[in-house]
Amino acid sequence: LNMDLHVTGERPDSVEEFFARFPCDTRAQEYLNASSPGVVERALREFRPPREGEDNYSALLITFVRSLRNTDLSNRLGGSGSYEPRELSSMENAAIQAEVELFMQRFPLDESARNYFVNSSGEV
Repeated sequence: LNMDLHVTGERPDSVEEFFARFPCDTRAQEYLNASSPGVVERALREFRPPREGEDNYSALLITFVRSLRNTDLSNRLGGSGSYEPRELSSMENAAIQAEVELFMQRFPLDESARNYFVNSSGEV
């Protein structure tokens, strides 16, 4: 474990190194660990709190990861990102996106259920 990460500006290579550098409570750790691999990777690479050396970064991390999840969700639902699910035509993607939006309007989901739904396989 490189204890000089904060001095050198290097980013943590693992979740364990991340939490050694940025201590968080169990809930925040579980929130990050429950995220998609892409969100975890971006959090390790991009999380930059205003100050280092604090005792607890839980609230900052949850807010940051939530924004990454929302961006990831938007990309998966056909937002401005470059994610293209499977090899479907744009018409098929639009139809699927419309169905998902109607489903979420009819059955409101909390953030956890929404993330589970979006990160599930296409069969769900």
